[in-house]
Amino acid sequence: MVVTLQAREVREVSAKLRERFVGSDWRKVQRAAAKIESADRAGASALLAMLRRNRRVRLSNTDGLIYPGAARPSAEGRVIQYELDWTADRVGWVLEALTFEDFGFASESTDGVAREGVAAQRRARAVRSARAWWRERRARWSRLDAVRDALAGNVDRQRRVLHWLRFGTTPCKGFDVPFFYGEVVPQLRAIYERTRDREVRELAAELLGRGAE
Repeated sequence: MVVTLQAREVREVSAKLRERFVGSDWRKVQRAAAKIESADRAGASALLAMLRRNRRVRLSNTDGLIYPGAARPSAEGRVIQYELDWTADRVGWVLEALTFEDFGFASESTDGVAREGVAAQRRARAVRSARAWWRERRARWSRLDAVRDALAGNVDRQRRVLHWLRFGTTPCKGFDVPFFYGEVVPQLRAIYERTRDREVRELAAELLGRGAE
């Protein structure tokens, strides 16, 4: 059974929680990020609101964290391919995890040093994309529907939702045992049989409890 079935939903995103999320202490940022991702529609709404202001906030206490642009890169640890010192990219990191969408917030930099002009253009495009997406969906969006759409979507969206199903710890309102077996499992079987992407197939196999061929 996926771990997301045991997680608890967060009902609101307070001003204090937002402040912690855009602060400098990575330990507090992580905890705030998990709570915002757990807030479903309220989380998405709060994240879009935070995109109105972008500023640079250097992270501290980042031992064991690797990300583009880090002032003190760790030699090993968790890799997050977003420029987390910029609050818009930090928002994008959580927004894309919550929605299983790719708005373009992830950095293509591999050495941690992206040209700021290039990064700023990427960031601006991603913000526009996220805002346009939200304008069309905010009246009816839910993470449960996002799960459905991602499972039936392209390979990238399938990979994102399967990673959440396999390793995620944040909840989804309405995601229960009947939903998992009634809707998710049939989609997993279809993905396993049809996909040509090795990673997606292996994730589907793990979730189905069978060995990948």
